[in-house]
Amino acid sequence: TGQKFSGSLIDGITIARCSSVPDNVEDETAGCIHFADEFTNRYGGCHPEFFPGSLDEAVKEACLRPAKDRRLLAVYLHHDGSVLSNVFCTQLLGFESVLQCLNAHFVVWGWDLTHESNRHK
Repeated sequence: TGQKFSGSLIDGITIARCSSVPDNVEDETAGCIHFADEFTNRYGGCHPEFFPGSLDEAVKEACLRPAKDRRLLAVYLHHDGSVLSNVFCTQLLGFESVLQCLNAHFVVWGWDLTHESNRHK
């Protein structure tokens, strides 16, 4: 399928997983949707509602609305090479009070910086 897999070693067993944003993704919106889907596959459904569009669209959704409808923009940048990414995703982003605050007051945009090519989008 052209998707790259990164593996992690847990107790001597290598676990392959799909990139949360494919290497050299051309369509930022498709990359964001793939990110949200893969985040759910990895960490379960208890996570913020990631905005399914480009960063530019997320900024517009958060800021370019009538004052009473505006929300803050939270940007989550993931990297599979970070030793604490699993802890952050499961322990902080999955914590009920954090979820309630993020979903009520923020537009949450997620992206994966694991691949060098996706750092320049």
